[in-house]
Amino acid sequence: MRDQIVGFSVCDYHQEAQALIRAFKEKGETELASFMAAELRILLGCFIEPFDILVPVPSNRNAKRERGFNPAEVLCRELSKLSPGLSWRNLLSRSRETLDQSKLGKQGRRENQFNSMVTGSSGNRILLVDDVVTTGATLTQAKEVLENSKNIVVGFVTFAETEPNRRNVTTQAPLA
Repeated sequence: MRDQIVGFSVCDYHQEAQALIRAFKEKGETELASFMAAELRILLGCFIEPFDILVPVPSNRNAKRERGFNPAEVLCRELSKLSPGLSWRNLLSRSRETLDQSKLGKQGRRENQFNSMVTGSSGNRILLVDDVVTTGATLTQAKEVLENSKNIVVGFVTFAETEPNRRNVTTQAPLA
């Protein structure tokens, strides 16, 4: 859990997960998304509250331009294919450019994400989707923006979790 957002990850961010995510994101091997989505699908049943839509966390503009895609969006697309009746939508967009989070510390990540997203949608019960959770700053900003627009964010799923022992299904603890 991060900042009162219930969430689950498929695995810790160990060497194999790092290699898989790097191939997916940096080398453009987007076919890996179907494997990752199949693993994420298992986590959908872990939430007590119902949700009706998957929402990808937006990439920063430079990363999306360089890659040609938003990894979270590709994961949402594949996850919805595996989950009949569950749709996804890009409800969030970047309101300004952000720095690469991987080069920042915890406080720097929070400051970098502050006021970095906008939404024009309301009245949805949302599950956020991203590839990796580190400090939770991006997920926290996404939740705040969505809830300020009268949406309900049920939680998040990610493929990998950088903090060991955070992905335990029995903990459902907030991101701190």
